[in-house]
Amino acid sequence: MTYADVPFFPLFYSVSSVECLGSTVDPSTFTGGYWVYVEGPDHLRSQPALGKWLIFRKRSELDKTWHMVRQCVTSGELGAVAAKSSTALDNPNAWSKDTGVICVYTTEDDVDLVGLKLVHMLKHDIRYKTDEATYSGMYANRGVQKTTCKTIYWNDGNPSFTKCRKA
Repeated sequence: MTYADVPFFPLFYSVSSVECLGSTVDPSTFTGGYWVYVEGPDHLRSQPALGKWLIFRKRSELDKTWHMVRQCVTSGELGAVAAKSSTALDNPNAWSKDTGVICVYTTEDDVDLVGLKLVHMLKHDIRYKTDEATYSGMYANRGVQKTTCKTIYWNDGNPSFTKCRKA
C-alpha cells in the first residue's frame, strides 16, 4: 500500500490545489481542510510508505517550518515520499490547539536517512509514527501514552536515536 491508497487521503486538501496556491499557503491561517500536503518526486512515490516523521511546532512557527520542509520534499532533497501540515481548521485528532504538526512520509528503506536530514535541517527533536499505529487509532488525544516508536534527539548537533520497540 502506498500513502495515496490510504482511504482517508481524499478528505485532505488536494495536492493539485495546494500546488496551484504555491508558496502562498500558510497552514496556520488556512481553513479549507485539515491538511495541506505535497508529494515528493515520482520515483520516491513508487515505494510503499511505512510511516511519518512528526514535527511539532507552535502555531507561530508552523508556516516557516512548513515552507522549508515543503521545498525539500518537492525538490527531492529530503528523499521523502510526501509531507503534510496541519492547518488552522480544528482537527478532532489534534492533541493541542496551540501546536501544529508536519508529517514527513518515508518508506521502510529511508526512515533513518530522512529523519537525520530533518533533524539537521530543523535543529529540533522529531518522532516517528508508523502508519499502522495511525490506522489502529493510536492518538495522544485518545489517551494513548505512546503513539510513536522512534525519536531522534538533536543534542546540539550530535543526533541520537531511540529504537522502535516491537510489542
